Amino acid sequence: MPPCSHRQDACAAITNVGKMPVRRASILVFCLWVVLVLSIFALGLGNFIYSRIKFANFYLRSAISFPLAKSAYYDALYQRKNDTSVSFDSQKELLQERNKLFEGDSGFRYHFEDEGSRININTANSSILKELPGMDEELAKDILASERRPFKVKEEILLVEGMDKEKFEQFKDLITVYGDGKVNINTASEGVLKALGLEEELVGIIVRYRRESNGPDREEGTPDDGALVSASDILSRLRDFESLTLAQEQQILSLMSLWTVRSSYFSLPLEIKIKGKWQNGPRVIFALEDGKIVSWREGY
Repeated sequence: MPPCSHRQDACAAITNVGKMPVRRASILVFCLWVVLVLSIFALGLGNFIYSRIKFANFYLRSAISFPLAKSAYYDALYQRKNDTSVSFDSQKELLQERNKLFEGDSGFRYHFEDEGSRININTANSSILKELPGMDEELAKDILASERRPFKVKEEILLVEGMDKEKFEQFKDLITVYGDGKVNINTASEGVLKALGLEEELVGIIVRYRRESNGPDREEGTPDDGALVSASDILSRLRDFESLTLAQEQQILSLMSLWTVRSSYFSLPLEIKIKGKWQNGPRVIFALEDGKIVSWREGY
């Protein structure tokens, strides 16, 4: 082969050696881009499929939870309508869990919360409102003067000037907008009893009576355990249970127009079981007299 040919081959070899890394790098970059595009596509497809599955599960849960919640409501209404202690509410009885399980590993469970155990912000006066935690006299007067009163739901009170979420969180569980304004002495919390103006020692006596007393019939394990069965005998029953001072008796008597022992509005904190898993259901509030649902709130 001619000498020039050798030189040309050598030059070509040197040129190719220089191009090979560049070519390989180009192929590598191309492959990385392909992998990146496929990864983005796979991620998008995965998110799409996940969202569809999530929506399908949500739809399934909703389709099942609604009839379960309605069944729980009808069961609760039946329980209240057929309560043997028709003249009073017992706290122990209301807090007792009710449940029903069905085929397919579904069901519901609930207990009663008495709306009459709370202070009605549509009927309470400023002397009571200002005693709620987070409240003061000025804010209580602003609530009474609000154009939104009577409030349809208790959260409306947040729209009163001077009210904020932090204050509302302190007393939201002590108030209601349902009922005639009377407070059930059998179910009222310590916070409600104090807001009504009862001294701490008297509040303790009432709480102990509800926890320890066998009721007017003096028999343990009967429906009247821990209950005051009529407003007229509140004072006499508490006297029999523990000695009261004259001031304590006067506090009880001063609130006689507010006391009740039987309520007409009840809240149901529901739990729904779907495919073996318990989850929060709606919170239903109903009127006992006509069975009307006055509030149905999802995701409470």
